[in-house]
Amino acid sequence: MVTEQSLPIDGGFQERVSPGRQDQPLRAARPESPSVMGMLAKDLRFGLRALYRNPGFAVTVVATLALGIGVNTAIFSIVHSVMLQSLPYPDAERLVWVWPDGAMQRAPFGIFQEGGEVYEELMGFGFGSQLTLTGDDGPQRLDGVYVTPGFFSTLGVGARIGRSFEAGEDRPGRERVAVLSHRLFEQRFRADADIVGGTIVLDGTEHTVVGIMPPDFGFPTRHNDIWLPAVLDPRDFSLYWGGPGSIQVIGRLRDGVSIEQAHNELQRLIPRLRESYPWPQPEDFGKTATVASLQDEVVGDVKPILLLLLSAVGLVLLIACVNVANLLLVRARSRQKELAVRSALGAGPGQLVRQLLGESLLLGALGGGAGLLLGYGLVALLRSRLPADVPRLDEIGLDVTVLGFTLLLALATGLLFGLLPALRASRPDLQRALQETNRTAGGGREHRRLASALVAAELALALVLAIGAGLLIRSFWLQVRSDPGFRPDNLLTAEIAPPAFRFPSEADRRSLYERFSERLAALPMAESVGWTSQLPFTGEIFGGVFLIEGREMPRGNDWPQADVDASISTDYLQTLGVSLIRGRWLTDADREGAEQVVLISESLARRYWEGEDAVGARIQIPGQEVWKTIVGVVADIKSTSLTDQGQAALYQPLAQGAAGPMSLVVRTRSDPLAFAADLRDVISSVDGETPISSVRTMDSLISESLTRPRFTMAVLMIFAGLALVLALVGIYSVTANTVRQRHREIAMRMALGATPGSVMRQILKQGSALALIGLAIGIPAAIALTRLLSSLLYGISATDPLTFAAVSLLLATVAVLASLVPARRAMTVDPMTVLRVE
Repeated sequence: MVTEQSLPIDGGFQERVSPGRQDQPLRAARPESPSVMGMLAKDLRFGLRALYRNPGFAVTVVATLALGIGVNTAIFSIVHSVMLQSLPYPDAERLVWVWPDGAMQRAPFGIFQEGGEVYEELMGFGFGSQLTLTGDDGPQRLDGVYVTPGFFSTLGVGARIGRSFEAGEDRPGRERVAVLSHRLFEQRFRADADIVGGTIVLDGTEHTVVGIMPPDFGFPTRHNDIWLPAVLDPRDFSLYWGGPGSIQVIGRLRDGVSIEQAHNELQRLIPRLRESYPWPQPEDFGKTATVASLQDEVVGDVKPILLLLLSAVGLVLLIACVNVANLLLVRARSRQKELAVRSALGAGPGQLVRQLLGESLLLGALGGGAGLLLGYGLVALLRSRLPADVPRLDEIGLDVTVLGFTLLLALATGLLFGLLPALRASRPDLQRALQETNRTAGGGREHRRLASALVAAELALALVLAIGAGLLIRSFWLQVRSDPGFRPDNLLTAEIAPPAFRFPSEADRRSLYERFSERLAALPMAESVGWTSQLPFTGEIFGGVFLIEGREMPRGNDWPQADVDASISTDYLQTLGVSLIRGRWLTDADREGAEQVVLISESLARRYWEGEDAVGARIQIPGQEVWKTIVGVVADIKSTSLTDQGQAALYQPLAQGAAGPMSLVVRTRSDPLAFAADLRDVISSVDGETPISSVRTMDSLISESLTRPRFTMAVLMIFAGLALVLALVGIYSVTANTVRQRHREIAMRMALGATPGSVMRQILKQGSALALIGLAIGIPAAIALTRLLSSLLYGISATDPLTFAAVSLLLATVAVLASLVPARRAMTVDPMTVLRVE
């Protein structure tokens, strides 16, 4: 009797014998072709079982990948939010910044609006207006922006509460209105929505609050507190905000119009602008005028730093991938017998590659998941440590794009580190693999050579990253040790802005500053007191042009120019601790009505009076009819950062110059912060409606100026440390695996008379050889790549020999130390035990 039965043939083919068909020959039934998803699921199950059987290997690989993917996710999230993501305005790619040159900045705003075929809408605004808000909570200094009515509509942003400006509110005689930032709304007005429609007092004048902006809005900077309509006076060539000022223009291009077309339109307007604002040298008018993407202008000079960090984490990930590839090579070599058996049973190379790659992709996915969690924590940490001047800081975070980047990175990483080991393992030498015992299956000179090559490449990559970090460390150290040109210790600074409605004339403000000085100088803790219109290391430094008596009238942009043009009190430079080079200091006799005098810095004297004595020379500042005599030359001070080479500065006596809002500097006899309460009490007692803000020590101002280089150095140093650790792990794994593979050989050599010391030296020699190969590859690569750091360095070159030598020595030492443990293990081999077991 014939029964139906299934006979396994070739691991899955079946033949079926049915009743009544005994006379027909047996035939193998055709197997159904598995679907792609079915094969993928099968390969993933196979990979999970393989990893489950070797948890130590799986944890090591996942941790290594999580480290590389995590730091890449964190840095990419910053780069994406700051550089790549569109600005938070509708159709932000159509927004452009119209950059006129110096003369055009005072042109009538209406002329720019003639480009109707190019721009859908235009708006103008002015930077940095300081306003005094008074009320029951005391005076407060606000950062205000005067804008044209189309300011908010051009950006495409509306008020969160209330409304923005309406047409006509910029005309003289209209009711004064204001729009508040959400921060001011919460902090000053305690988020009371009733303030909309109410009035506030700014510089002694009532303004009606018409709107509150959303929390995430801040333009032109996120520190702006309030926006006011700019009064457009057709009789003048500028916007007015308590006086004439330079106009900044933002435009929204019409759909389909390019930035190049907008630039050409600006050039077309130059003759019209020249007619409206005569320029002494018409051939120079408009030479620097251009139109730029608003996105690029917002990113500014932070772009090189972010690209540097993105490149650095890319190297870290590449090093991690090389490390994992080496681990997979070792694992694949140890599985040669298993793979040979599977190949002998009919598994083809394609099937083996697919299954091994499935295992690699699974490791990549697990590493990507762990890396995403690590990246989430790193984003929060980095955001709290980023310099405050990084644009769009509040927008940094993980979004769909960053998650997609992490997913692609995990999959690409799985392919990158898994492809080479899979291809090598897919064609096993069946005869050798089946003959090898488990103890010798890890051998193979070719395998050791490939693993060593990967480690050498890993060391070279680590060297490039470490040298970059070393250059930044040396540069930062030189910055910190550089002389700012004055003594910053025991200096307390503050910004004082007398309300213009209470002190309308410069004489009134000078008198107020003198009363402040008298009261402060009388305090036992105060050593000296000074005032300046431009305090160093605040970022608010402005220069100016001048004429030199007896010299030819300058043309175009060839005017003599000072990097700093400050109004100072007679004791200001002495309070800072600046040295007098020649001539005399300013004195109380240098007052209004006396001979007009100035001090200049050594750099300014060297720039325009090289080989001459500048003391006694006379200069004239445009807009001022009088000639001013240079009475002294003082040492250079660094005004913006410690990387300055010395600012060419011009100092005018406060008693003879402008007396607007000023910065106060007090040198104290002990801790300056302990003097802060006394300072506030004095200002309040002399005039309770004068706001005092930004009370800081000079040391803290200098430290803040170092925030960006400190952050860049610290992050790159961490990445370099990770790279060195990964390199150490890589060279250790290769050396340890070599020792395991050559266990029997070492035992035989020791049995024939080799000493433990000679065995150790041979293993260390292998590690040293890998280090030398890595150095030979890495040093030329570092010389080529670190030139990209030149703009971030101070006091050293991008090929600094000391840094290259020190980092190379460090890497060689790391390589030797990584080889030391396996070398000591090789010394302890017992020939009798090993040979007896073999």
